[in-house]
Amino acid sequence: MDASRSLLILRGEMNEHALPCLKANLWRRLRRRPAYLLVDCSCVTFIGSAGLAALFQARQEIQACGGSLVLVGVQGAVEKIFHRARLDQVFRICPDRAAARIFSAGTKAAAHHIPPRAPIRTVPE
Repeated sequence: MDASRSLLILRGEMNEHALPCLKANLWRRLRRRPAYLLVDCSCVTFIGSAGLAALFQARQEIQACGGSLVLVGVQGAVEKIFHRARLDQVFRICPDRAAARIFSAGTKAAAHHIPPRAPIRTVPE
């Protein structure tokens, strides 16, 4: 990962018990001021309101600095939560890390091929 991108891999349940660790990891990466913060959610099994709020706050923080937060690999129950709350229309979501890397490269082709509401599919790496 180059300096313009930072990757955070999340695992398990993102609830109030995981919140201190989630926030610490998000802010540690945000302090580096990356152009793109990629948050890999492919191993997240549940996300509660506390986890959603932390991601939303991180999104606002990075956007205030001219960057973008990109969620990667949102699937299963987590995908349903994002869809029901219409957060799939708020967050940039890429189906896998390869798509996120293409998007974060900033090319017109990448922007054309990965719309904000890209289909959610996980491709094994």
